[in-house]
Amino acid sequence: MDFVNAVEMKRFSSDKYQKVNLFETPLSAMDVYCLQPGQAQKVHTHAGSDKYYFVLEGTATIQIGQEERDLGPGWSALARPGVEHGITNRSAGSVSVLVFQAPKTF
Repeated sequence: MDFVNAVEMKRFSSDKYQKVNLFETPLSAMDVYCLQPGQAQKVHTHAGSDKYYFVLEGTATIQIGQEERDLGPGWSALARPGVEHGITNRSAGSVSVLVFQAPKTF
């Protein structure tokens, strides 16, 4: 599949945040993360890849290194190789974020 609508692919669960794969190649991956209020992706690192976040809807708290920012639609963030990063939904509404990683390390 070479064309997808990330907004139409969103799905949410009350159990945990959802990571919906849009594309995956040997070189990269693109997902949409869907978080209900209170859900989070734990802080982690990737030694050899960049991770990009682009907020589609809601207000996401994104941590890059020691800095946290509340970002709304249209905002993006970059976690460079080896830098801790994660995302939390501290808002009262749903959050969806487009996430791109290259090179793929998983």
